[in-house]
Amino acid sequence: MAKIIAVTNAFRTLTEVENCFQLSRNEAADFFPEWQQTLPSLNSIEQERLRILGQRPLYHRAEGDLLEGAVMLRVASPLLELAEVYDPSFRLKTEVSVEIAIEDGIVPPPNPSLGC
Repeated sequence: MAKIIAVTNAFRTLTEVENCFQLSRNEAADFFPEWQQTLPSLNSIEQERLRILGQRPLYHRAEGDLLEGAVMLRVASPLLELAEVYDPSFRLKTEVSVEIAIEDGIVPPPNPSLGC
């Protein structure tokens, strides 16, 4: 049976994941060609805003945790605003609250079976 651990117990940074699995970033403009078909043109202000938003996660994630809240604050929320999904006819719904109770104990070490 597979042992399940939280990814944050195995890796602390995206750089560690990239090194472990020999991944590299692909910034080719045609990486997702389906996203480039029949799209409306962006004006220069929108293009500059997207350039800035694209650089933020690269800066913030390199050597530290980039958790969901930070991604939402720095990237997703500005993109959603730029796409006007905060305006009518869209409505936001929040997640359902979940309470997790954990007994005090020792946090397991990173998973050595990943080979990193």
